[in-house]
Amino acid sequence: MRIVIATGETDLRLAIQLMLSEVPGINIVGSASDCDGLNALVSSTYPDFILIDWSLPPCNIEDSLQDLKTNANNPNVKLIIIARHQRMKDKAIKSGADEFLVIGDPPEKLLETFYKLNKK
Repeated sequence: MRIVIATGETDLRLAIQLMLSEVPGINIVGSASDCDGLNALVSSTYPDFILIDWSLPPCNIEDSLQDLKTNANNPNVKLIIIARHQRMKDKAIKSGADEFLVIGDPPEKLLETFYKLNKK
């Protein structure tokens, strides 16, 4: 599984990278701290998954999800939104996210999400 991680929170991004780097079969192909970096990575790394913080600066993720799917050069790319609050879930799913997680969910839940979406 080829994964791009995008969050403006350095500690969160590094923690996710560290956790996932130890999982066999998962390859972090890039990480971004802002929308420009995310767009550049997505078009050049052919990810299977994009893990995106809903509050990624400076863009409006709600308006960007469909463009990310198109720019990923992978028609099967899956978008997973992470956010601080559960109340963002409906908006994220309606905007095109394949899955939604709350920042602070157990790490196992993130892994379960990758495996579940990888089977689809």
